[in-house]
Amino acid sequence: MSSRQKASLFGVLIVILGALFYCYEYFLRIAPSVMEVDLMHFFNLNATLFGTLSGFYYYAYTPMQLFVGVAVDRYKIRNVLVIAILCCALGSLLFASTTNYDLAALGRFMQGFGSAFAFVGALKLATKWLPVWWFAAFSGVCTSLGFLGGAFGDISLTHLMQVMGWQKLIHIFVVVGIVFAVIVWICLSIRPKNAREFDEKIKGAEVVTLKAAFLQLWALIKMPYIWIAGVIGGLMFLPTIVFADLWGIPYLQQLHGYTLTEAGLMTSMIYFGWALGGPLQGILSSILKKRMRLLFWNAILATILCSIALYDSNVPYEALCAVFFIFGMASSSQVLTFAMGRDVCTVHTTGMAMAFINFLVMISGIFMQSGVGKLLDLSWSGHMQNGIRMYTTHDYQHAMIVVPVSLLISALIALVVKDRELKLVD
Repeated sequence: MSSRQKASLFGVLIVILGALFYCYEYFLRIAPSVMEVDLMHFFNLNATLFGTLSGFYYYAYTPMQLFVGVAVDRYKIRNVLVIAILCCALGSLLFASTTNYDLAALGRFMQGFGSAFAFVGALKLATKWLPVWWFAAFSGVCTSLGFLGGAFGDISLTHLMQVMGWQKLIHIFVVVGIVFAVIVWICLSIRPKNAREFDEKIKGAEVVTLKAAFLQLWALIKMPYIWIAGVIGGLMFLPTIVFADLWGIPYLQQLHGYTLTEAGLMTSMIYFGWALGGPLQGILSSILKKRMRLLFWNAILATILCSIALYDSNVPYEALCAVFFIFGMASSSQVLTFAMGRDVCTVHTTGMAMAFINFLVMISGIFMQSGVGKLLDLSWSGHMQNGIRMYTTHDYQHAMIVVPVSLLISALIALVVKDRELKLVD
């Protein structure tokens, strides 16, 4: 094997390591969805407070995107990622070790703070270690690993929680996080022999002053195309944040009477769809060079499918699993919005561009996880069981109207916006 091939192989391994961090943080992100009843009972919460507790993750994650891009572009990515992973682990420890709602919220906030570096950090590693024409495909692969974490999270967490309880389960996340931080530190400290080509590429991104970095960020923020990418991405990702990440399992239990395990398996189909669709969407967009057209048709398909899933209670279980899987594949076209940002920036500012787009994407998490809870509480009939508020199918369907509406708006935007020329070289 030549030195160039060895360096290329090492680069692939490095970016996979970054993608695995995204997978880990996705486990943390969705964990409350399978713990809803236990958390509401343990902390004595209504739907609004439960949604707010889960939403503290996004209260840190989303605004941090404005600084994550600067951090990964300016500082050693090894140090940034290790600190971020340890923050996730310590937040998990606090979340599972307190009976106080405020401290639990702080732990959830710390999880979100550390997780904010996962996706952008992985894309930054890809920018440094992979050829530019691989970027759209890798952004899909990275998303796939994250959503595989979500898929297996819904399946495995529902079972593990019933066996060991939610607190012991979170403690497992703590141990995994600490071990993973050590692995990342070791692997990103290793330099492959004779990897001069990669060293030169990495050195090409010169470290700039903090002031210059924020000036570069401000220049990106003033680009309308970056905003368009972020808005479309946020609208297309909102259904996953609202339904798959939090409210889907209790909604399916109410609408169809499924068990926790059955509902968890069904929502995991959305993540499996994302996992398969992400790389395919990236590859297809690079071949067709028509990102907006792909976004439009996928948003229309996702709108139709989610409307069936949310408002038709007569769909058989197996057919509904298929609907959710295809819905996930259609929604995965959202990864193209990050490639849109890559199309208009340089290797020096990729981290900032990805982070700012991700900031716009994740804004929906700040408002809508707790927002759906508020809509549920507004519709609540007053019925309680074992000290927990019980919500009807009508309550859920009223609150979930935000899902198809957001997808339809994203389709309309994609319809009227023209593509920029795809960038194949820096």
